Amino acid sequence: PRGRESADWRWVGFWVATIYLTIPLARIIQETVRDRAGKEAFLWITFLAFAAAAAWIIRAFRRKQGNARPVQIAVLAGMGGLFSWLAWSLRANPEESFHFVQYGMLSVLLFRALRHRLSDPSIYLTATLIGSALGILDELIQWVVPRRYFDFRDIWINAQAVGLVQIALAAGIRPPGIRGRPTWTGLQL
Repeated sequence: PRGRESADWRWVGFWVATIYLTIPLARIIQETVRDRAGKEAFLWITFLAFAAAAAWIIRAFRRKQGNARPVQIAVLAGMGGLFSWLAWSLRANPEESFHFVQYGMLSVLLFRALRHRLSDPSIYLTATLIGSALGILDELIQWVVPRRYFDFRDIWINAQAVGLVQIALAAGIRPPGIRGRPTWTGLQL
């Protein structure tokens, strides 16, 4: 891992705070975007974020690892297709597709922070569980905020985003240094 662990955890905290602090503003943001750009704007922003992530992955492979193996490319293309299909399936309520951006990014940040302590495959499960728990807390906060609602479907979308990013990391990106079998330390964490 590069950098300091505390800095990586601060990024996680910043991202979670950003998600949680926008909860009371979400309806205002949704209404403003819908009035100015149409409700589909959320879906297109989500697809733009997916494209940016794909460009970043391609650039990272070219800079650090040379060429990716065909299996890695297939896994990443499959994950990109799955994310796109899942986002498209939410087109009736396109603002919900933005959960994939929020919790996908959280998943990456959690991986970076956990990498300081874990170097075995348990990192993927740990990041998924922490990210999913933060997604549940997001919905619990919405339960008490006026004009917001607790929704099991949103919990599922948040967990999917976190888990699919971890699968993409494990099977597609295959970060160096994550090896061996899951350790008891990782499972305890």
